[in-house]
Amino acid sequence: MSIDIINLDKYFGKFHVIKNLNLKIKEGELVALLGPSGCGKTTLLRMIAGLETPDSGSILFSGEDKAEKKISEREVGFVFQHYALFKHMRVFENIAFGLEVKPKKFRPSKDEINEKVMSLLKLVKLEQLKDRFPSELSGGQRQRVALARALAVEPKILLLDEPFGALDAQVRKELRRWLRKLHDEIHVTSVFVTHDQEEALEVSDRVVLMNQGKIEQVGTPEEVYTNPASPFVYNFLGNVNLFRGRVENGKLYLGEIEIKEADETKSINNEVYIYIRPHHFEISLEKKENTISKGKIDHISPSGSNVKIELVDEQNQAILVEIPTEKYKSMGIKKSDVVFVSPKETKIFSVEDQDFSI
Repeated sequence: MSIDIINLDKYFGKFHVIKNLNLKIKEGELVALLGPSGCGKTTLLRMIAGLETPDSGSILFSGEDKAEKKISEREVGFVFQHYALFKHMRVFENIAFGLEVKPKKFRPSKDEINEKVMSLLKLVKLEQLKDRFPSELSGGQRQRVALARALAVEPKILLLDEPFGALDAQVRKELRRWLRKLHDEIHVTSVFVTHDQEEALEVSDRVVLMNQGKIEQVGTPEEVYTNPASPFVYNFLGNVNLFRGRVENGKLYLGEIEIKEADETKSINNEVYIYIRPHHFEISLEKKENTISKGKIDHISPSGSNVKIELVDEQNQAILVEIPTEKYKSMGIKKSDVVFVSPKETKIFSVEDQDFSI
């Protein structure tokens, strides 16, 4: 089932939470609503579910307007951050609940319910724990029970609100890989809310970047990361170094150093902000033609296959550089060494575009 959100607005008192928002979600897609706290992503999810009512606009499920429909009429499954499992019910009973409370004429037989629940337990890999109470499960197991319960009623749309927010880092990584694999098996149109950019980029088919009730950018994980539409998106998606530069006659300068000549700068002739990802820097022991800064190593942090190096330049500005571990070992650099950095890739925005709201 597809979702079309058209000119959606929502107020809480005088606070304009969702501002004339438009979004299309394709049938079978897994979409992440990503953004900082207070940007409106959970409110949007709750309006899709029917837990909040829009002040204006339409929400269409496969062309049918659902904005005024009751929750029970939307065929939506909702998974909460804190599971919302029934503590007095065992795992099997929690999953079966939605089927057992259906109106009699729509309710499956007892045998059909048993078969459905056991099938879902197998899907979420919890067959051996069907007789346990929620208090006897780990956080990751409880979240999988909550997901199985949502799937039991065969929703056309699955909504997840910060589904892994209450879990520790390692369990989160395991569960998001599991969720991606599960979605590839069941192909239910799914929307999940997160403030974790790594989670959104790893799991989703498309990412919806939200800020202050509006959409900043929609695209595949690769599109939003490699070609951010605004300074907000660039800042929000991972670490970034920010410099103030200028463009003159199609050439980009930082101070008196010419960084590059590129098509994107040719129509600009003013001050700009230059964004450089840590892994888009080259680090060396000697100054090069395109070196933009010299700095003293303040901190070194090994991180798997890469090493993060924090520098302090001559203007006392911090610069974060990330290089492969092999290169770091071959250079033999250590804390307090002086090194030079050169950009391999940059992204620029005009000063007027800059947004420090995050």
